[in-house]
Amino acid sequence: MNPFQSLTDYEEFVYGLAQRYPELRGSTLVLARRGSGVATLAGDLHMHAGYRLAVYEILTWDAGPVSIQSYSHEVWKGSFHASTSQTRFAKAEAASYPSR
Repeated sequence: MNPFQSLTDYEEFVYGLAQRYPELRGSTLVLARRGSGVATLAGDLHMHAGYRLAVYEILTWDAGPVSIQSYSHEVWKGSFHASTSQTRFAKAEAASYPSR
């Protein structure tokens, strides 16, 4: 089940990450509405261990659960980096994130 039944639910999750996860040193994530039913999430999560997670997501919702339509996540430590990305053409539910 998708825990994010609205963009507000996802926004509260994103902006509460640093308080919920003590291993995070800070966040520059910004969720911005780009039009009717479309938003982007972009920025970095900084961890105490020197890692940085760069995030970019395109989100949609149609008076219901948030769907991640496209995403890119990159993990950096020093000059080393690994990345993953995907574009979804069919509606798909957002990943279920564990809560603490």
